[in-house]
Amino acid sequence: MIKSGQQLEAIIEMLTRFQTEIEVNNQVGLTNISKHSERLICRLLNLLYGYELESLNKDKPNFPGLDLGDEDESTAYQITSTKKASKIDDTLSTCIKFKHYEKFKTIKIFLLVPKQKSYKLGVITFPHFDFDVDRDIVDFKSLIKVIEQVSPIRLNAVYELLSHEIDRAIHSIKYGDEEDNYLLDPINGLKLSKMPYYFIFRCALHLKTSKASSSKIYTAINSLFQSDALKRETIPIMAEQYRISDNSPDLYYTTELETSRLPNYFTAASFKIKESSIFFETAVYRDEDMFPNFKMEMEILLISLFGLSKIVKENDLSVDIHIEFDANTKVNFFTHQSYFLPDIGGYFSLNVNEAVDESISDIQTDGLVHLFEVIAAAFKSENGNILYHHPFLMLDTDHATRKINSFKTLLNFDAPWPKVFA
Repeated sequence: MIKSGQQLEAIIEMLTRFQTEIEVNNQVGLTNISKHSERLICRLLNLLYGYELESLNKDKPNFPGLDLGDEDESTAYQITSTKKASKIDDTLSTCIKFKHYEKFKTIKIFLLVPKQKSYKLGVITFPHFDFDVDRDIVDFKSLIKVIEQVSPIRLNAVYELLSHEIDRAIHSIKYGDEEDNYLLDPINGLKLSKMPYYFIFRCALHLKTSKASSSKIYTAINSLFQSDALKRETIPIMAEQYRISDNSPDLYYTTELETSRLPNYFTAASFKIKESSIFFETAVYRDEDMFPNFKMEMEILLISLFGLSKIVKENDLSVDIHIEFDANTKVNFFTHQSYFLPDIGGYFSLNVNEAVDESISDIQTDGLVHLFEVIAAAFKSENGNILYHHPFLMLDTDHATRKINSFKTLLNFDAPWPKVFA
């Protein structure tokens, strides 16, 4: 465990990085920054002050003026990336208009950007409630002062929270909450399978260099397969029988819970194509620890990247990739048939709380091998593994190169073709 001083430094670095990301996106006019930051700020405030804040939009969408509230503590917050006095005045006026002070005696503004040196407000809150600009307008700088005074136990809890959530929060600022695009519900899967444990692999790809409709992405992916049999073999989830029919422009495929040849072992998968984005998930439900080899997941990832590459002009590819894992049991990487390592035996435990965020600008094999290196590093080697001498899973680059090139050959991907989809 790292010392408190090091944890504090890391906390300050993470919050500074988070604030910088907000400021950059604020300047380019990105909307919904406050919404995508709300979850992390809520958990952080609850941890520091012992609140039980929750979203006020949960029961009443577009709750006027406020975002988070704890009725027992009679405390509420607005989360905003606008620091001007006029914005504060608008919030206070709304609280008076809707009589929020009857439920929340303390009303605070949490600024996601540094607050001004001084504020001259036009709204008078007395006699309804007391609002002090120095005390009740909070930003990350003032929050860090509070963090500096907490106990080592609470400091460690803040460190753990930010370590697990900060990258996810930054990603949601850029692309929206991935929870909005989650495809598989593990709780429902446990209920249907009657199994105690689950593991879900989630992946999101976002094409940055151009807009592409779901139909264009589908056509590009579908052109990779020389036969229906090859398509069924490499990405079975895209079978027409799994497509959900609706009026949305998105294409959504999902399987019901499926049994396997193994007893007490169930699987599910989903694949969704939206404008300039691809999402896919796989799930396993069983009554023992998980031992995935990620062969199918890596092949779906490759197919998605190959398809997106056919849409853009040559040398104009830029894709952001976000991968996360969800499980309620121990997950061990299994080397058999994997893209990461030859079958050497031994297991590698997955750090389920660690998300993978990477960008890729070409689909040459070297670039794909590097991507797989980043994904592999989410695994830790078990202590005392005499066959392996690294703390993290180190990709066998020669093995990965052979596997990727073999998959390209299977799809005839290296063969030249006109860019008919650009």
